[in-house]
Amino acid sequence: MRNIVNSLMILFFGAFVFLSCETNDLIDDIARPGHFAASVYWEVPSTTVSAGDEVEFEAQFWDREDDIELLSVWYGIERELRYTFTCMSGNESVHTFAYDSSGVARERQKIKEYDFSSDLYSEEDMAYIFKNSFPTSHTLRSDRIAESETTELTQEDVENIVPGYIIDSFYETVFPEFDYDMLYMLLVIDNEIVDEEEFNSYFEEVAVGLPDPDTGEQEYEMDMKESSEEILFDYFSQVSFPNMIFDSRDQIYRFNRTSIYYLDAQFSVINGNGVENFSRSATIELL
Repeated sequence: MRNIVNSLMILFFGAFVFLSCETNDLIDDIARPGHFAASVYWEVPSTTVSAGDEVEFEAQFWDREDDIELLSVWYGIERELRYTFTCMSGNESVHTFAYDSSGVARERQKIKEYDFSSDLYSEEDMAYIFKNSFPTSHTLRSDRIAESETTELTQEDVENIVPGYIIDSFYETVFPEFDYDMLYMLLVIDNEIVDEEEFNSYFEEVAVGLPDPDTGEQEYEMDMKESSEEILFDYFSQVSFPNMIFDSRDQIYRFNRTSIYYLDAQFSVINGNGVENFSRSATIELL
């Protein structure tokens, strides 16, 4: 009896597996072959190109099935932005402020397509050899402003080329570096933003150290009242940006700016199976 039961169970299990395989053949799913992509290599001889010029390149590619449908070049755009400002008090440097940023200015996209021809095949290299170029935009030209050349700078110039949040950060960073004498010269004398009596009301005399043992004289310094910091910073922010960075000795503005665009470029090959493969990336600086 036990043998009959075991035989029935084996038959039932076998039928179950058979029906399951007919519905969803796991082995067939695993073993089903996929399509190979073409092998792609390219070289961009120059890593720097003037914005608006064509970028020359050479590509090599080959495919198992020797069937190519489409060639193309893709690139994304990255931007590197640097600012350096030196705050001045007369002809003395107070503080150098620096801001660096880099990021994606435009996601990668197809720039140009090229027709494929079997005539590109090289018996010597055992690959297709393709030489061509792709365009760049003159609007992506790198821009550099050096303080040694900055003899004229208006507030409007600054607002056109420096984001507001960077200007705000500059004032906030520099303000703590100013002591009583420097603020007095800046706000009362040079820019006449506040009169002397009001300015002094924001400070208090604080004794420094012990009195001189011989003369009994006590040294004092002017300390900003805690309640006055916000008011004085508001006055401080009213000083024009060019006035903050003007070097009266050398008669230049301590202003530096660099804006550089880079292309992150790749060459693409789509074979007859519709499988696309990309070359390694090439980084190209636009001048």
